Amino acid sequence: MKHIGLTIILCLTSVAVWSQDVSPVADAPLEFILHPVQEGIGRYLFYHELEDTEVVFKKEPVYAGDTVYRHILRFGKDNTNFVGFTFDVKADKLYLDKNRNLDLTDDEPYINTEEEPYRDTGSFKNVQIEITYENISVQYALDMQIYKEYFLSGVRSGWQGEIEIAGKKCMMRIGDNMDGIFDGQDVFMFDHERHREVRLSYGEEDMLRLPQWIFFEGQSYTITPALRTLDGETVLAVTLTPITQNLMDISFEGQYVSRVVLRDREYQKSGIIDWPQPVMRIPAESYYLSQVDLLDSFCGYPRTTRMITPGANTQIKVGGPVKQEIAATRSGSVLSLDYSLLGVDNIKYSADSYSNRATFAIYQGDKKVEGGDFEYG
Repeated sequence: MKHIGLTIILCLTSVAVWSQDVSPVADAPLEFILHPVQEGIGRYLFYHELEDTEVVFKKEPVYAGDTVYRHILRFGKDNTNFVGFTFDVKADKLYLDKNRNLDLTDDEPYINTEEEPYRDTGSFKNVQIEITYENISVQYALDMQIYKEYFLSGVRSGWQGEIEIAGKKCMMRIGDNMDGIFDGQDVFMFDHERHREVRLSYGEEDMLRLPQWIFFEGQSYTITPALRTLDGETVLAVTLTPITQNLMDISFEGQYVSRVVLRDREYQKSGIIDWPQPVMRIPAESYYLSQVDLLDSFCGYPRTTRMITPGANTQIKVGGPVKQEIAATRSGSVLSLDYSLLGVDNIKYSADSYSNRATFAIYQGDKKVEGGDFEYG
């Protein structure tokens, strides 16, 4: 077989550089009110296996067919908290016991939203469930997908609001996983003009685990959300408290880094460094580098052995300069191409959006013979 000359063409995107402004540092707690929204926050899914025993309802509707799946949707820390439901396959209907009285005949059914249902499956959007925590009612909106052996559920609702920190306007979003407790199992989104200024066309706002603290514009803050009733709606009051004690000095080196996520081994303590500075003060703790974002468009996951430790390793070196590497290996008539975008310390970065992978083209002389997208991972 003749060897074919290959030319790999990769497109690089120029980016804007943000000038560092000096902002006032808060010395008192800041409180903000986030208002409920029914979509756009918690597009995450939870996997549920079928229970060994089916839930027993006191009363059920007349089903259209013989194939009916009965499940329970658990929530909260107590396994006794659940909502039962049935899926009538022939009618493509979901009967959800929203009032949890084990009577499915007094709740309006949901209709399957799949255009072409496949083999006893059901897809249901915007499923409403109301749960009360300490006399405060929360309305959740879920997306549910039901299969024979398991089902998936994802909370799409939450709270959001425009806030101002150190003179900068920011958008904060928080989504709860239906347990009424705000911790690292919940969703956190934080966006502002600096992110939007440098974000590439295919960049996306990240959904992160809710951290205990955030470093923003030269100051570290604890994040404390709490449910509250205000003017007839359930809002989320978020308090950002400046951290002034038990801090450690760390240094940072790298280019294009828009966010660094730190966590401990058990995911009990975590923090977000928003646009890291050369020298910072953050809560004193031993952290793993969990995630690094470049220009709010590329995401990298450092090796789990990388740690920041008080009094020992207090330097973070991630991000740019970045380089692209292509490896081509042949197996018979098959040519495999592997693409990597590498930062310092060989951290691999991939685009946030899987619809915008790195592209390649193969030429034989001046003739293009093949082209396509790389698959990350």
